[in-house]
Amino acid sequence: MGKHADEKEVQDLWRRHMIFIANFPEYFPNGVCNKKYETIKCRMLIVHGDKDPLVEMKHPLHLMENIKTAELKRFPLGSHNLHRVYTKEFKTVVEDFFLNTCF
Repeated sequence: MGKHADEKEVQDLWRRHMIFIANFPEYFPNGVCNKKYETIKCRMLIVHGDKDPLVEMKHPLHLMENIKTAELKRFPLGSHNLHRVYTKEFKTVVEDFFLNTCF
């Protein structure tokens, strides 16, 4: 298993992310990217943990409203690391999505 980021690394990553968003306000009004959705034609899987402290629910809902081919799988008790906590369930969701998309 890979190295986990410590608190300082997470804070630095978040700071750099916020700087990036601040430098492109036309792409991120209210912190949500809103450009070129109409160009997405393939199926898209959005996986979100309802208890995620970093990504508010408004983000996946915004994507669902604007990308016609998007599918949302919510993990009601999942956080930002839901893929590590709910490994089996996450794997099944992703495998099912790809198997139904590709075949």
